[in-house]
Amino acid sequence: ELAARFGYLNAITWNIGEENGWDDETVYGEANDDQDRLEFATYLDELLPYPDQIVVHNPIADPGDAMFTGQMGLAPYSGVSLQGTWRKDSVWAAFTAGAAGVGFYNDEDIKFRGEDGYERFIDYYDTMVRATDFLSSHLADITLMNPDDDLVSSGYCLANPGNEYLIYLPNGGNTTLDLSAESGDFQVLWFDPRNGGNLALGSITNVSAGGVFSLGSAPNNTTDDWVILVTQTHRQRSSNR
Repeated sequence: ELAARFGYLNAITWNIGEENGWDDETVYGEANDDQDRLEFATYLDELLPYPDQIVVHNPIADPGDAMFTGQMGLAPYSGVSLQGTWRKDSVWAAFTAGAAGVGFYNDEDIKFRGEDGYERFIDYYDTMVRATDFLSSHLADITLMNPDDDLVSSGYCLANPGNEYLIYLPNGGNTTLDLSAESGDFQVLWFDPRNGGNLALGSITNVSAGGVFSLGSAPNNTTDDWVILVTQTHRQRSSNR
């Protein structure tokens, strides 16, 4: 019925389960398992006239990503619906995973309308603007980059190997970057996703390829989240942009 009634519309995201997998028989009944969710998504995919986005939501009782691991790579899904911290778990986690974008819903969604709504949720919009401005201003070509977290010892990594690396540290701290298969020299610059601003230098400003190297510490507030941009020096961009 839902597919028949709304399937003609543009840009729909179909969420096959809110708080999916929450096993509480006294309130919600028996939890769905991976096979159930796959069957739901496959059935919906076959009904829809367009290749809409199909997602599944993690249970509030388990706000991490454990529920998704048994469904990774299965054809009907094109995204996830994740309850978590907006800047860390959604925006920057999505972009460093190679996602095309993010959207959000808030339990006060009706209040988004008009000027008052914008003011109420300005932090959401500012976070997205900082991220998209950074990606468009400082990456040579994001379409050539793919997620490769194995290259770093902590955080998330989006890489065009040998050319540029975008690393997000959701909990701050330090990380290393594996450049053992590459050659040349690279500059290390930091971006503050919390406040925006210019790219800045950390404790290590340059590394040479041919090994696994520490990228040093952030310019300040080292326990907060940071973005690191590592680029071949021949295509270095100004840190004042």
